[in-house]
Amino acid sequence: MSASGGIPEVHFYRKADCELCEELARELDEYRAAPRAPEFRLVERDVEADAAWMARYGERVPALVVGGISLSEYFFDPERFEAGLRRAAQHAAPAE
Repeated sequence: MSASGGIPEVHFYRKADCELCEELARELDEYRAAPRAPEFRLVERDVEADAAWMARYGERVPALVVGGISLSEYFFDPERFEAGLRRAAQHAAPAE
């Protein structure tokens, strides 16, 4: 799923009291602050707030997902994340 204007929407599945979630959040903040970081909209989702999210991601948090495709689980992988964002932006762009 994408936000309007072709900007990818990234779902950040996490839960409270999760050290890996906090670490990934810090790394993601640093990544976003870097020059030339790709634009995306981040939507944080607490897996404990929804039974379906808990069933799918409860033991796999933190997870970054765009368009139903996992870009990162447990640890932030900037190269994989950026490649996934590019694919999502291409799919969201209107056809010429």
